[in-house]
Amino acid sequence: MAIGFIADHFLEDFAGGAEHSDEALILRLLAHGDVHRCRSRAVTVEWLEQHRQGPILVANALQLQPGHRRWLEQSGTPYFILEHDHHYLRGRNPCLFPDWRPPAEELCHLSFYGAARWVVCQSSLHEQILRRCTRLENTWSQGTNFWRPDWLAVIRRLRQQGMRWPERTAVMQSQTPVKNTQGALELCRQRGWSVDALPSMGYPEFLQTLGCYGRLVFLPGWVESFSRLVAEAGMLGLEIVSNRWVGLLEEPWLQPLLRDDRRLAPELIDCIAERNTWAVQQLLTRLTSEGQL
Repeated sequence: MAIGFIADHFLEDFAGGAEHSDEALILRLLAHGDVHRCRSRAVTVEWLEQHRQGPILVANALQLQPGHRRWLEQSGTPYFILEHDHHYLRGRNPCLFPDWRPPAEELCHLSFYGAARWVVCQSSLHEQILRRCTRLENTWSQGTNFWRPDWLAVIRRLRQQGMRWPERTAVMQSQTPVKNTQGALELCRQRGWSVDALPSMGYPEFLQTLGCYGRLVFLPGWVESFSRLVAEAGMLGLEIVSNRWVGLLEEPWLQPLLRDDRRLAPELIDCIAERNTWAVQQLLTRLTSEGQL
């Protein structure tokens, strides 16, 4: 039986961090069976009935119709939520609430999250915050994003090539307020660092460009459930200047790789590859026990 996979966008639609991770996960799952993708807006009751035995993975799915959410909640179909960006909150920013305790009116989709067999979180920090916000217990932290093996090979090669501009600092150019580009630029000015704001670009070009710099400054204004950007900068050997709201940097498995110069040890690439393999195996175990794989 195939795995159903629902998402608002796939990588060919939108090249965001969640979509890159989902694509890499799908490729790894395809080594173990079929994966039937369906965009949220294209889901029908007929499609759901075809996958009633499950399992179904639901990633970012804001475009999933309320009736189809209710169908999943009530049908007994084993479904798993791949939680990326705090979709259990109306404003999607848990940092606005002291001690991660939002008022009830700020929560949303609680019954949908509660009826899932598992809500899969990107990091331990992500899981901790989701549990405190929602008081749900059907959660599991995979402790990673996913990368295609060929992209990890590219990152390894770029790290070995070294940096062209080791004294310059990179900041991610973004119009999204919670990415806090202006705050990162201001910190660079205060410290006298030469800085470039990197615009949006294709994935190979982005890795090649980021790998030229000596430092990344990233000061998000919300909790990054993992932060693919920080992971890739770390794998490329950049110094990381960030804050406490980056899920990756709080991961227990990462702590031995943190160095005094705010760089991550070269072994990070191997650790993420191993973590990807482990997380897929753990997910498959859960999928197999719940669905008809």
